[in-house]
Amino acid sequence: MASDGPLLLKARQASALIGVPEQTLYEQAAAGRIPCMKLGRSVWFSRTELLAWIERETRGGNDHTA
Repeated sequence: MASDGPLLLKARQASALIGVPEQTLYEQAAAGRIPCMKLGRSVWFSRTELLAWIERETRGGNDHTA
């Protein structure tokens, strides 16, 4: 999976990967809804964890369409 891009993403890269605005990404990460890590003063997102999170969310019964 490393050939698909960097393993750790900045917010701009992560928001592009999952298709949400950067501000929404920060809000959801701060609320603990999207996996992230803080290194120093920067917030980073693991590509692997984000893709796994998307997979869980789309499979896991969190259907908000009803």
